[in-house]
Amino acid sequence: MLEKKCVWPGWSSEAEMVLERLDVARGWTAEEGWPEWNEEAKRLVLETQCENCLTWRQANERSALGAIQAWLGRERMQRLDGLVPEKIGMPGGKSLKIQYGKGRDPVVSGRIQELYGLNKTPRIGDGKVELTVEILGPNRRPLQVTRDLGSFWKETYPKLKPELARKYPKHEWR
Repeated sequence: MLEKKCVWPGWSSEAEMVLERLDVARGWTAEEGWPEWNEEAKRLVLETQCENCLTWRQANERSALGAIQAWLGRERMQRLDGLVPEKIGMPGGKSLKIQYGKGRDPVVSGRIQELYGLNKTPRIGDGKVELTVEILGPNRRPLQVTRDLGSFWKETYPKLKPELARKYPKHEWR
């Protein structure tokens, strides 16, 4: 399992996301001493997850996410959630998932109506990192990708709005 030849019991996309966020945090704030996800860490997490398990089924019923969170500890998980959040709240009350990836800026995608009231590009990473915003139409297809929401609302949106309102008359257009 450690060499990726076997399936890790209880693995999930949520566990993968925590590790991606950990990698991002390590890049942004290396001075905080974030642990590395290396062979030793994998062994510790797997041992924690499989502790007292007699069968594969028992191990698979346990969450790899929970074992990773235990490995990081409560304080580091809280710091990770604050620095590299999984989601970001929108003015209308909805939370949008942030997408992280190696070698690229974090991206948040949302339908244009979900972004109403968001006049500035959101920041994370203790306010140091601007998100790239992928603005989607009602059909969930990209209309624009920007790091300057203020400019989008002032310059681009007034030009798009009439066409979108004609194409999608049942949706709200402010």
